Amino acid sequence: MPLIQNIGDYHYTNIGELSFNSNGTRISNVDLSGLLILYDFDRFTGVISNSKTHETARHGSLSQYYNSCTFSPNSKFLYVSAILSILHQQSILFQYDLTATNIVASRQVIYSFIGDSLGLGELQNAPDGKIYLGCAFQDGNVGVPYIDGFHNYVTDNLSVINSPDSLVAACDFQPFSIYLGGNRTYYGLPNNPNYTLSPLDTLTSVHEIKPTSTANDLKIFYHSGWDIASINADKLTGRKYTLSLFDITGKLIFREEGNLNSQYFTKDLSMQSFGQGVYIATLETDKERLNKRFVK
Repeated sequence: MPLIQNIGDYHYTNIGELSFNSNGTRISNVDLSGLLILYDFDRFTGVISNSKTHETARHGSLSQYYNSCTFSPNSKFLYVSAILSILHQQSILFQYDLTATNIVASRQVIYSFIGDSLGLGELQNAPDGKIYLGCAFQDGNVGVPYIDGFHNYVTDNLSVINSPDSLVAACDFQPFSIYLGGNRTYYGLPNNPNYTLSPLDTLTSVHEIKPTSTANDLKIFYHSGWDIASINADKLTGRKYTLSLFDITGKLIFREEGNLNSQYFTKDLSMQSFGQGVYIATLETDKERLNKRFVK
């Protein structure tokens, strides 16, 4: 049965965002009324707890309308995109220090966009450890969706926070710096589920183990068309290997042993007999152990 909870302050709008941190233990929540709430989350039970409202809903022409929020990868900072006044007179990117005693007082302006035609959109963590920001351009002559052929620096580029784990200026925010190759952006960005989170985290037998030598991380690419997982590693120092594959329950479903003739390992593993889900591949030699989650 679904778990239904009522927790936190009342929402006055239907526009805003819920965002999880990188390890799935905290949730941030903002909306257009200026509400900012942080929760604790147990991703194994689904229970939300410890609701703390750091900014209450505000109303009026001078309100800050929060549109999107996201945690930094290390969960120490929260980034929020906002519009100052409903007339889009000023769009602001904020950073909050979540380690501060007073989180609201720690808020800093990372960048301020002046003009009534620009609206900050969604912030999104990406697999490269950076945070990307989409913006939309709207004025009396141009609306959303854009007319054919309309392009400018707002529509044609994403903005990026290159070092989101750093404080204020050191986070290296670069506005309108990622060219989309002729494509255009609006307020939204694609959602990137964090596939590295799974119940496998609770299984001690398949915990992630760092390389014990100069070996690089295990690399896995699942090709859905061929139903094959391509598994690769290099800079290995061992001479014998064991490749193991575990399912989401931690059950061993494949094992292969052999000799390494070089520092490079490669294996195209057929996944045709395995169902859809999360898997962990582990490559062990007499000198190192590497593992990697992937999704079929």
